[in-house]
Amino acid sequence: MRSDTAPLTAHDARRDARDAQRITGPGPCVILVGSFRAHQSDPHQEGYAATKAGQLGLMHSMAVSCGALGVRVNLVAPGRIKVAHECRDGDEKGTTWAETLEDRDVEQHPANRAGMPEDIAQAVEYLVSAGFVTGQEMIVDGGALMKKN
Repeated sequence: MRSDTAPLTAHDARRDARDAQRITGPGPCVILVGSFRAHQSDPHQEGYAATKAGQLGLMHSMAVSCGALGVRVNLVAPGRIKVAHECRDGDEKGTTWAETLEDRDVEQHPANRAGMPEDIAQAVEYLVSAGFVTGQEMIVDGGALMKKN
């Protein structure tokens, strides 16, 4: 899949999914990874927001197009997920996940904790195992999207 320009992402994702259908036959599940930023954006993030919103349309279209082949298509939309290596200090000093937490990482989430990579993995596992779920976006953001800033 190309990653040098965002406008090609949706086209490439569809092409890659089509190629996977030929290889694996009926029954696979495609999980796109988007972002809650498809629904809520920060200033000057037009390109990112448009790309993530475009993934939603791609997922909906693919779910309809691929359904006859037995292929389910869904999208996981993470919110802010705290990872230890998201900054130079984390990479260079080997900082642990817990050491990077700040009060705002908890306060911005009605779930009253910071999001972890495991939260996204659990959402993906659910979507892979849920055989009657297709064409759906699962926002995994600890409730941050519904909270007024």
